This record gives sequence, structure tokens and C-alpha cells, in this order.
Amino acid sequence: MIEIREGPRIDGVLQSAAANDSDVIVLGHRRGRSGRRSLARRLALMAPSSVWLVPQGSVSTLTRMLVPTDFSACSQEAWALAQRLAGAFGSELIPVHVLVESPLWGESPFNMDRVREVYETARTWGRAELDTWAAQAAGLKVRPV
Repeated sequence: MIEIREGPRIDGVLQSAAANDSDVIVLGHRRGRSGRRSLARRLALMAPSSVWLVPQGSVSTLTRMLVPTDFSACSQEAWALAQRLAGAFGSELIPVHVLVESPLWGESPFNMDRVREVYETARTWGRAELDTWAAQAAGLKVRPV
């Protein structure tokens, strides 16, 4: 089916995604464009489904997939989908958990030794969780970060 809509692009795309019960919106983007990918950004905020931005000149394969996680239920859903995609494409999965060390710690009135201890505990826990996720992806290439 070919569908042609008139009006603002974002409205047309959103209406089509909803009307067709789309699971994903795949959107091409020209490199070097002066805009700030505002269409893709607005779609990501408003779409009823996932939005994948494909930069101009990208290869049509998924060699490596970065899967950011905070270990929440949403992250686990993303991890499950990434595993299915990796299985289909033979991709390497790169789960990453970002733990931020505050530059204000040096100026903090808190007991800095205790703060660092909590930080190291969180870091150790995060590494263990990433190892667990990697073990769940049996038969897939996984490189936890």
C-alpha cells in the first residue's frame, strides 16, 4: 500500500504510524543538514512507536548495537529486542551502563570516603548486572561496557 498525506510532515507521519499500528518508524536523514534533526527528535517524543534514524550513507546491516541500560523494566524490554535483532543479523551487542561521578564531590560537605564507597558499590553492582545480561544472551556476541 502507498499512502500520500498532505500537511505538516510530522503530523502526517504520526497519523500514518497510528493508523497503521506501526511498531517502528524508520526515518532517513541527510548528513550535514543544517537542521538539528528536529523532525526525528519530535517524532521520538511524540510517536506511538519506536523511531530509528538512519543517517545518509549508512550501511543496511546491524553490525554492532549499543544498548544503554539503567536496568529498569524498559531497559530489559530493549535488551530483549536487541537480542532478537542480534540473532537475526549476527550483530555484536554492547550493553552499557553509565555511572556518573560528580565533579562537585570535591566540594561536597559529605563524608567523601563514604561517597566513594557507595560509588564503588554501585560500579561493582553495575558490572555484575551487565555480566548477568551477557549470560542471558547465550550464543550471541556480547561486549559489556
